[in-house]
Amino acid sequence: MGKAERYSKKLENLRWFWFIPSALMYAATQIPFGKGAALALSAVFGIAFYFICSRGRMRVICEDIVRDVAQTLERLGQNENVFEVKSMSFGIVVRVYMVKARQGGPDCTKAILDRLSKGWYKKFIWITQVVDIDGEKDIKEAQKALDQSLLDDINERKRDK
Repeated sequence: MGKAERYSKKLENLRWFWFIPSALMYAATQIPFGKGAALALSAVFGIAFYFICSRGRMRVICEDIVRDVAQTLERLGQNENVFEVKSMSFGIVVRVYMVKARQGGPDCTKAILDRLSKGWYKKFIWITQVVDIDGEKDIKEAQKALDQSLLDDINERKRDK
């Protein structure tokens, strides 16, 4: 188990203890502000604690994905890349924009998919999109096409349910 995976699990477990800081907030604010305000503050604090831990966990997962994919592409000699990792309610969307990969594109794509399928975070990844672009100026155009493809996948998923 790697450092990022351990940290992710710690954050996952820690978020379920939201009631402890919430109770401390209630105890600290009950006398100065009264029971109603203390209850409201402790509820907000508990919910915020839960979401902070959840988002921190997703950040750790996303950073590990980017690090692994970057190392994989670096080993293949593809050094110019842009990564986009989106956390959605149903999973993580990983996008890799390879700049001028040309003939090496299929090999890089295969290596990326292999690496992501072997990572500890594979259960969080919903879709991986890899595209070869000519330069960073083409990212917006490619992003629009990938967004449309993603929207189609989401709509198809909704129809299947």
